[in-house]
Amino acid sequence: MSLFVHVSRYLVPHRELTPEELQQMLRRMRCSVLILASYWILMAVATHWPGRISSSEPPVPHLDKLVHTTGFLLLAVLWCWTFWQRKPSWKHLFLSWMVLAAYAALDELTQYWCPYRIPEVRDWLADSVGITIGLVICFSRRNRRSRRCASGQKSPPAQHQSQRAENASPDEEHQPHVPNNAVPIQPANSWASVGDSRPG
Repeated sequence: MSLFVHVSRYLVPHRELTPEELQQMLRRMRCSVLILASYWILMAVATHWPGRISSSEPPVPHLDKLVHTTGFLLLAVLWCWTFWQRKPSWKHLFLSWMVLAAYAALDELTQYWCPYRIPEVRDWLADSVGITIGLVICFSRRNRRSRRCASGQKSPPAQHQSQRAENASPDEEHQPHVPNNAVPIQPANSWASVGDSRPG
């Protein structure tokens, strides 16, 4: 069994998937994992690239924190796009946040050995804000799409019944439904109508 199956057991809610659907989902995951890994490596290199000392003020206040938030927001979106192939639960939301927040903390701690870079708690808080925003956006969109798909699957039968009710004539609406194999019941006064044929 491939590594993607083991990962998907913990990160993808797939209890109702058939084996064919699971294989199709894993094929999509291979492409998205490649994109996620490429972005993750690029971001790790950028955060550990040796910095430089600058005495000038940044053109935008708190630009560094904005870059941290945006970078980890995109990482969270790619994470959800890769592993949240179906409707996620609160457990998957919490687990994803813990994994990404732990990486953000590790990313800050390892900057201690990079020249002209200093680990900061505020940078980790900015990373966590981006992670939270990205996960919440993806979580709400996935759940909204799942509800839309569920309502779309239930609507055709109800629509078909409404069309049958509209196409039915007024006489058909008031007539009781009689099965095809039902035996007609003769009225109680039928013997009085036949006269002499009544049995003695």
